[in-house]
Amino acid sequence: MDARLPGHDAFLEGFEMDIEEFFNRRIPLALAAALLLQAGTVVWWAATHDAEARFEDERIAALELAVNRGNDNQTLMIYRLARIEERLNAEAQTLARIEKRNGAR
Repeated sequence: MDARLPGHDAFLEGFEMDIEEFFNRRIPLALAAALLLQAGTVVWWAATHDAEARFEDERIAALELAVNRGNDNQTLMIYRLARIEERLNAEAQTLARIEKRNGAR
């Protein structure tokens, strides 16, 4: 059973046209220019977005490197401080022994 309405084929015959006719008749030049402009804007936006993302990635990498250097410096300072404290303790013990000897005389 054919579900088409009578006169369906005759109706569609008026809409058959090739691409060139479609563009010539249906799409005004201003609309085509607007679509091209939009496409160009999308490409420009994507390129800008990509450049910003690369800049942010480089900035994050530089900041991470700076933090790591700071952590390394902090670790070195902690070790130096520990050595200084040990030297100070050794000097304090030496001074206590000297005072003990001088006080014993």
